[in-house]
Amino acid sequence: MKRLYALVSLAAVFAVPARAQISTGDAAHGYVIATEFCAQCHIVTDPQTPPPTLGVPSFFDIANDSTTTALSLKAFFGTPHERMPDYIMHPSDIDDIIAYILNLRGRERSLPPTPPPIKPTPKPPQTTPTGAAF
Repeated sequence: MKRLYALVSLAAVFAVPARAQISTGDAAHGYVIATEFCAQCHIVTDPQTPPPTLGVPSFFDIANDSTTTALSLKAFFGTPHERMPDYIMHPSDIDDIIAYILNLRGRERSLPPTPPPIKPTPKPPQTTPTGAAF
């Protein structure tokens, strides 16, 4: 009986549906796709001029979010989103974009240096017609 239980348990472990498995994508091809399509709204590479869409996370922010996994990205790409264009992509292209995003983990976008603050020019004290400062 123990042997049957062990065999059934082992079979259950290996009986993972193929759809639940995330294939490893090609990060280099994901970069090409991201720069062509995703860069219209997201910052996908460094350096890149900020895109016109405000409030959209960069791929660096997505990659470094502690909740980002291949599975969470796969689920995200499989769900329609109001603010995202409805691209029809081949599943292998999605895997490639996911591989590219996860490849950015641990990297931060190098922002252009912030210019030093402008020091206000001191104004001379104002005086009254008699010359008294106020």
